[in-house]
Amino acid sequence: ADELANFDYGSYQIPFNSDSGFYSDFARLPYQVPLNNAVDYQNYLKILASWPLFVEQQISHMKSGLERGMTQPEEILDNIPSTITAFITTNPLLSVFYQPFNNFPKSITMEQRKLLIEQAKKLIVEAIFPGYKKIADFMEKEYIPAARKNLGASELPNGVNYYAQRVKHFTTLDLSID
Repeated sequence: ADELANFDYGSYQIPFNSDSGFYSDFARLPYQVPLNNAVDYQNYLKILASWPLFVEQQISHMKSGLERGMTQPEEILDNIPSTITAFITTNPLLSVFYQPFNNFPKSITMEQRKLLIEQAKKLIVEAIFPGYKKIADFMEKEYIPAARKNLGASELPNGVNYYAQRVKHFTTLDLSID
């Protein structure tokens, strides 16, 4: 019921808050997926390769939110672009997404390691970094300038009911807004 309410109110159109979001959640991927064998590493690379599409989907949701006034308040957004670009490094080997390639399981041969490393570096440079840049640019050029000027969630579409749903979501209790 909570997830359906989130969808009905359009929470997915605001996929971030003042300190984290879908872009920082994705950066936890290397610590959340199994990486026990070559197949696991291939699956990890497939997920990395899907990042550009996921970015497009999230930007599309945020654009829909902008159209209907479902946004974070502008006041909390000053540092958002820098929190996003923090995932872009000058060297793919320094990227959080490269971490799994620093310590392979013994079952992965040297030949497999070389191939996996090359694929990872390529994906990080050609998919991951551009995706993060695209989000940061969108936030800076489109989202922040059009974000709502007021702070209260009650000002969002169907705001009073949405706020009540958020109270229930975060407290897991049937409490009134008061």
